[in-house]
Order: sequence, then structure tokens, then C-alpha cells
Amino acid sequence: MKSYRNIVFILIMSVLAVACGKAEKLAPITTQLRELTKASPTLGVVLTEGILTVESPAESTATQDAAHAWPAPIAAEENLSRNPVSEAEQATFEQLGQAVFVEKDPIDLAIAIKGVPGPIDPVVATESPTLEEGIVQTFWVLNHDTHEWTLIEARLERVTEHAYLWFDKSRELVDKSVYDKAAEAFEMMYEPDREVYGAEWNPGIDGDPHVYVLHANAKALCNVTEATAHQCGLLGYFSSLDELPAIVEPHSNQHEMFVMNMDMGGIGGEKYLLTLTHEFRHMIEFNYDRHDDDWEVEGTAMMAEDLLGFEGMPFQYANSYIETGTDLQMNTWSVENSIPHYGKGYTFARYIFHRLGQEFYSAWVQHPDRGFFALDSVLAQTGTLLTAHDLWLDFATSVSLLGFKNVLEEYSFGESFQVGIPGKIAINSLPKQVEEEVSQYAFDVYNILSNQSVKVEFTGTIRTLVLENRLPASGSHYWWSGRANQSDMSLTRDVDLSGVEKATLQYSIYYKLERGYDFAYVLISLDDGKTWQALTSENMQGDKPEDNHADIALTDRFYTGVGKGWVEDKVDLTPYAGKRLLLRFQYITDEVFTASGIALDNVSIPEIGFYDDIETSGEGWEAQGFSRVTAYMPQRFDLVLITFDAAGVPSIQHMEVAEDNSAAFEIALAKDSDQALLLVAASNPAILTPASYSLSFGQ
Repeated sequence: MKSYRNIVFILIMSVLAVACGKAEKLAPITTQLRELTKASPTLGVVLTEGILTVESPAESTATQDAAHAWPAPIAAEENLSRNPVSEAEQATFEQLGQAVFVEKDPIDLAIAIKGVPGPIDPVVATESPTLEEGIVQTFWVLNHDTHEWTLIEARLERVTEHAYLWFDKSRELVDKSVYDKAAEAFEMMYEPDREVYGAEWNPGIDGDPHVYVLHANAKALCNVTEATAHQCGLLGYFSSLDELPAIVEPHSNQHEMFVMNMDMGGIGGEKYLLTLTHEFRHMIEFNYDRHDDDWEVEGTAMMAEDLLGFEGMPFQYANSYIETGTDLQMNTWSVENSIPHYGKGYTFARYIFHRLGQEFYSAWVQHPDRGFFALDSVLAQTGTLLTAHDLWLDFATSVSLLGFKNVLEEYSFGESFQVGIPGKIAINSLPKQVEEEVSQYAFDVYNILSNQSVKVEFTGTIRTLVLENRLPASGSHYWWSGRANQSDMSLTRDVDLSGVEKATLQYSIYYKLERGYDFAYVLISLDDGKTWQALTSENMQGDKPEDNHADIALTDRFYTGVGKGWVEDKVDLTPYAGKRLLLRFQYITDEVFTASGIALDNVSIPEIGFYDDIETSGEGWEAQGFSRVTAYMPQRFDLVLITFDAAGVPSIQHMEVAEDNSAAFEIALAKDSDQALLLVAASNPAILTPASYSLSFGQ
């Protein structure tokens, strides 16, 4: 699980009620579970009576060059418009579906932007003698409520074959057997996790094969007092910052390390064991794939708990997903109600494990590609014709069939899977007309009840906005960063200011970032990209503590949080007049949750006659992760029809959807077979905009 960006943690969970079958589409559940405490933007689109409302570009907050006229932005498409897809829009779909993101390198970034002297060896020690019990060392611990660092002293109480178990000196445990219980719990989960998920970085940054397990007092972890220490909901966390040299990250402990809550109670018990198991999966993944998608990161960590024989908590999370409803986007996250997302990721991970087996599952979770890309790569190695998209649709079908009998094994999660029945949209009277939206990589399920045949007509939107609720600042194209965890996206070009005495960089920027954890910068380099200097504008953030919670930004000023639509911004380049330089827009993300990212349009330096409206080409720009996109992209829909024979055995059909996203078919229902399920699934890559559609049911 995840909390503070380079940090992952587990929360104390209250019991979630098992979902019951419902006749109508479910609304999100309300949970009293403690959620992530960081200040983050609320994501969403503007909806009016179920219709997506597209906002026009916001009024300028800075003045662009009055002598240059940018093209007017294209007009917004009407809902369910039937205008055909252009070649440029099709190219956008293909480009985003194949986008490659570079994993961020904190060491390189520290040298290039923060000015830390290099080169820097990522390993601070190549060997280390085994430590002896009783010694005392100091460690940095992060308070997840106040975002403050505390230096604590801890004593090494137990040394096992694979771990050092440290306990905060400010807490004296009366029951010394707790030390042995904690040691036994660690060794119990260590080899099983490694057998499935692979090995952690070992001997790692410190040259020591032992994993450090630090037990810290609750006051260091949460905003509590001695009297309320038991109210700290944080059980433990893994921080990848501890895998960095201290010269790069001053609060790094420079060990492969977990931090556990010493005041949680039950040290060495089931809750403690599951926390270690979950966090160890994250530590292992750091060694293989540091910028994976949230659903895989968290879903497979929960599956680690399941595989250790503890299904209770994963089933509770799965039920949270089922209760929330099937229209929950797979490839995104929520900082306000993350539990259903954990549950969906886990449910998909369990499906993959149950259907394809441990050997395939292990190959997938250890593959360096992200999410669906890794699935496609590993599936291709097996020689099967099955793709990741096929597997996801089969998963959606399997979720829809929860609670039904006589289900084929390929649509099963295993006999022990104890979850509720997902809600469905009831169609029990005809005729019926429906206008709806469905999230990307999510699906709606219609429960059709009739004792005679039903004719169905489907009309799906042909195109969907790339940025939710947002047209370009001008024209029909812009640069978009895309969305990826733990990644480094940049847009760079050569600029010649040798013939001018002053210069101003002007640009339109749209940004929707995780405040205080994901940052966008404007930079210049005078040494061909070896080092970079930050540029500052009046519209940048960085002047409030919540803009940079844990002091992880690379510069003093940057973009973070949510801007007010398209912001026309400018920075002064006059200090660099008379020189050639490299100009860069750079977007750096952390390990969990990416919002829409950043978009750029209408970039200019009037003093040298440079104007780029991004309409004709991306010539002159070197794009890393960024894509030059159209406002809209083609929308992909899938329709899956499930019918049942007289014995209740389901039959699965993938209905043909025409190029214009229309479909028409008849469902043969009768008295002895009077039920059918229809899945409407959307699956555009990367974007967060839901897809509109209409359905007509008649006779």
C-alpha cells in the first residue's frame, strides 16, 4: 500500500460489510476507514445532467505577444457526435497506447538540477559485518500527519538470518517475548514472498544482506500524544528514500528497511505479519520495476497477503470494490477513497494468478514493463493468442458472473473467493432508453430480464477528450506529458538568444498534479544539458508548506496542484540574452497516483521571432514521455453479452462494434431462459475522461 509518495503503508481497517446483490447501479460506498492524509486535488469532470461539459480556455493571467495571433481553439464536440475520426486523432490514440516513460533517476536529477557533486555511487558500502544485538543507532522517521522528520534512537534487539529488528529506545516493552515474535513473523513471510515475487535489492545500498525492521513510537509516525498513541492508524511503511545515498536524500537511512508502529499492539501477530508481507512485496518491486501502475503495485501486494494464507483483509478490500461498483477506472487512483482501488487491483491480480498459474504470475510481477505492457510481453512469451486486453475483458466478465453457478473455470476466482455480488443496471421493462458514461478500463453491467427476445441498439461516442473537460488553448493540438508513476517526462529544445539583449519565454500551461508530490519545472541549461537552472514565474507554486510536503521538490519554485484552466505564463530570459541554451519543461512524478499531468500550448519567445502553436509538427522539440496530441482521440468500446441456457450455464459472446461505435443485435430470451447480462466497457489508454454512450432496448 502507499501513502507519502516514496513511502508505502498499511492502515488499520475496520470490517467492511460483504456486498449484496443489487438491482440498480451502485453509488460509491462511504467508509469510515482512515484514508491518506496528504493534501491533494479532487479529480473529476464537470457534469450537467450526466453530460460532459467542456470548459473553454481560461482567461489569461499573463499577456502573450499582442502582435501574434494564435489560432482559435476548435469547437467542442456535441455529446455522442457522429463526426468521423481524423487521421491525426487516430495517430494520437496509437501514440498514447505505445507511449514509453523513462523511470526517474533521483541521483542523476540531484546532480543535474540540485547541484549535488557527482558522480555518486548508488551503493554506500559493498560489505558489512553482521551486527550484534544490543547496539544503538539513530534513524530518520517520517510523521505521516505533519510531514516532519524525526531522528530516533533504537536498539538492535534481535538478529535473524535475514533481518535486524530494531526497537525505539523511548519505549520499553514489558513483554520481551515480543522481540522473538517479531523475528519469527519476519522469517515466516520472507521466503514465501521471494518465491513468488523475486528478491529485494540484496545486499543492496549498504552491502548487508539483512533487512532492517525499525519499530518506532507512534508519536514519530502520527500526530498523536502519549495518551492517544493507540489512535495512530499507521501500521508500517516501506520508503524507497532509504534506498538512496544520504548525499542525494538527506533523510535516507541508507538501508533496505521497513518502519513499523511499535504502539500498534499485536507485534508479531497476524496484523503485523500481513503488514510485513505487503511492504516486503513493495521492497522487492523496487528492485525490478520502480514505476509500475498503481493497480499492479497494490493489487499484487495484497495478493502477497492472500498467498501467505491470510485472505480476510484482501477479501474485505475486494468487497469494497464490488460495493463501489464496476464503473471504477483500473488505471487511476484516488487519494480520498483508495480502498476500492486496492480491491480492484487485488481482484484482478487474483484472477490472473488463478487462471494462468504461479509461474506466469511470477514472470508478470517481475517483468520491468508497466501493468498491461508487462502482461502483453509475458503472454506473448507463452505462445498464446491472448492479449492483456482480452484478459482484462475476461476479468470484467468474471466479475459480472460473481454469484452465478456453472461458471467456466476461466471465469472463476477460485472456490475460496468470498465476496459479494456486483450491482447491475436493471432492464426489466421495455422499451427502455439509457444514456450513460463509463470510465476508461471500467465497465457497466446491464441485467436484462424478459421472457421474449430483446432488440438492442448501442451508440457510443466516436471520440473522447484526451484531457478531461479541456480543449487546447488554441487550435487542435498541444503537448501532453501523459501519466506514469515514478517517471521523468521532459520537452527540450535548443534556443539561440545570441542576437538579443532581452528575451521572454511565454507559454500556455495546463496542469493537474498531485500537490506536494508531483512537480513540473521550467529549466535552462548552458552546458549542453549537463546541469540545469530553474526558471521562475509568478504563477508557480512553492511558497506554501503544502506545496512541498516532505521537501522532495528539486527547486524552490515549480508547478504542483491544480491550475485554473489554461494559464498563460511567462518567465524572464534576459539574464541569458546573448547566449545559446537548452530550454526544458520537465515533469517528475512520485511512486503513486498521477492526475492529468501537464499540457503545453502556444510557446513563444517574441524577441527572436519564435512562435509555436503546436499545430504543424513537433519539429525542434526533443520529447521524452511527452506526446503531441489532438484535443480528441477515438474511443474504444467493447460489448460482452452473457446469456444462460435452461440449466443456468452461461454463454459468452463478444458483440461486434462497428467503426462508428454502433451496434445492433437481438437477444433471444424465453420463459426458460429469461436473463442476460450486457457489459459495456471502455478502454482508451492513459486518459481519465469517461466515455459517453446510449443504449436502446426494445422488442
